Amino acid sequence: MELLWSRQKKSKPPKYDPSLYWAYINLGKLASLHDSKRSGLVGWERLWEGWFMLQTILEGYRLAQYLDL
Repeated sequence: MELLWSRQKKSKPPKYDPSLYWAYINLGKLASLHDSKRSGLVGWERLWEGWFMLQTILEGYRLAQYLDL
């Protein structure tokens, strides 16, 4: 959650845990969700793309830590 928060909000994570709905919407936004129909729902394809992108960012973060960059 902290990585997703830092990526989306560009700030330190809050002391409280964000809601599951917040994570759901922001995974969609990570995959360029625009919610043009104003339904507030993220399709499973966008959710999967967002999850994959978050995993890629996490892998890059871990690699940078390992390489001591």
